[in-house]
Amino acid sequence: MPIPPTVKPLVYVSYAWNNRVPADQTGEQTIEHPDREQIVNALCAKLAEEDGISVGRDKQLVKTGDSIEAFAADIAKSQLIIAVISKKSLRSDWCMKDELLQAFRRRDCSAEEFGQDVLALILDDALPDLDDDEDLDEYWSLRAKKKRERLVRRDPDRKHNPDSWQDVDRFEELVAKLPDLIRALRIRAMPRGAEAISESDFSKIRTLVKERLQEKQGFAAAMDPLLLQSGNNGQDIDSQNINNQIHYLAIVLERAHGSSGESIEPLYNWQPYLKSPDREHYEPCSIGDKKSPAPIGEIVKATAEASVPSDVLPGLGFISLADLMQITVDWVQARRFGGSCVVELFLPLELLAFSWSTLRIKDRRSRVGQARALPAMISFVMRCWDRFSDPAFCSSLALLEQKHRLLATGEGVWLSGSAADSVDNVYAVETSEMCVAIKRLHPLDEDENLRLDWLDAMQLSMVPVAIWCHHGLPARTEQEIHDYLALYGSALNGHQHGDGVACECARFEEIAIRRRSLANHPLIHDLVFLMDHPSRAPASAATASDLVSP
Repeated sequence: MPIPPTVKPLVYVSYAWNNRVPADQTGEQTIEHPDREQIVNALCAKLAEEDGISVGRDKQLVKTGDSIEAFAADIAKSQLIIAVISKKSLRSDWCMKDELLQAFRRRDCSAEEFGQDVLALILDDALPDLDDDEDLDEYWSLRAKKKRERLVRRDPDRKHNPDSWQDVDRFEELVAKLPDLIRALRIRAMPRGAEAISESDFSKIRTLVKERLQEKQGFAAAMDPLLLQSGNNGQDIDSQNINNQIHYLAIVLERAHGSSGESIEPLYNWQPYLKSPDREHYEPCSIGDKKSPAPIGEIVKATAEASVPSDVLPGLGFISLADLMQITVDWVQARRFGGSCVVELFLPLELLAFSWSTLRIKDRRSRVGQARALPAMISFVMRCWDRFSDPAFCSSLALLEQKHRLLATGEGVWLSGSAADSVDNVYAVETSEMCVAIKRLHPLDEDENLRLDWLDAMQLSMVPVAIWCHHGLPARTEQEIHDYLALYGSALNGHQHGDGVACECARFEEIAIRRRSLANHPLIHDLVFLMDHPSRAPASAATASDLVSP
């Protein structure tokens, strides 16, 4: 299956074209530098052919009529940038002003964060500039000065050329931030010089690229779907081996006693559990302490706004769902296994319709605490806690297990298309052995009772996988949604009722990892995935007994 046209690479390369460095200050053309283009070509070929990682390059992705500024923006905001630093690139408007400066700004001008996302491969002719940037500083200062003087003569009041003035502002910003940007490029221990970079078929660079993608939980999405299906060098990628390296942090929310009734706002108890790859059971754990930026309360209120001290209920230790996820993200990011941790949200019925994907979480690693959407911060899945704790649902767990086996072997079918919108059809799935997944392409009803009716039917159906759209968001065409689902691979194929579920559905656990890597996609907040596993749940507070997790 070819990569859908809407899929953008996670790895981009920034470099200066052609084989000649710029003229020196005397106007005399300097010697050729043949390494640059050859290194980029060879490295991209090795990453694609041997590692299955597609690297975005302007020569391949920018077609006649496309905006090269838009492509530069794609590079700046990509998850990983390979910057081939040469004398020419250090004096290139596109490389410095439009790509690397923008990437530096997006990482809050933090050398540490920039170094995590930008792998600087420094060629021999760039070493003098990085060792002493005085000439480079003079070059950009003079260039910015001339740009401003020329524009002042044409548009002194800044009324007629806003884009050109914005460009001048960027030149001057580059001059101001050049020392820190150059420092960020040189402080990482990286192979320097063409020979060291190319050694052993770029083995050091390729290993680092894969490690960084795995840390960002984007490795699966960075790979060509053809390689995911047919295998790399004839070897099929074993998703079970990938999953065996994943830690699962379960956040269980249960209705608090006395919170039912129309006049009382629902409150929830919460408890974290951790399952490491080498254990069969979840173990209770603590994910917060007194030093946490957010309060550690035992009771959760279903709101998306972070609480303030005046909101805390005396004796209850109240927090909001936004607080809870902030605590969770902070804890996960501080763990050594944070890059390979999936957060499982075990939720009661009414919280399945909560807009989890739209929660704004502060990134504590950023100096300014930039707020990001939850999917961009952690990999998470939703699971149905009622199925594991409510006796009315527990009696049907055997049905969930049976359907999960069909799902894993690719023998089940979808309830999809318009059939999935009907509550009666969803209820009927309980007695349909072959229906193992529900795909509702239209948003749930605005009416809360109707939403809960559909979710209740979905829970009772005992299908392991359910997909639906958030209510209250702009309507999408079915084609838009299917193009989006294609980003996750063939596991989510199946448009009409009765379509077969692909065998790759055994890899549904990987969807959480892929979702984070696609967090900037415009449809990422529109869809909700519930993926239950028949034997994956921590101990219920009511039963205090573990369910074994394979």
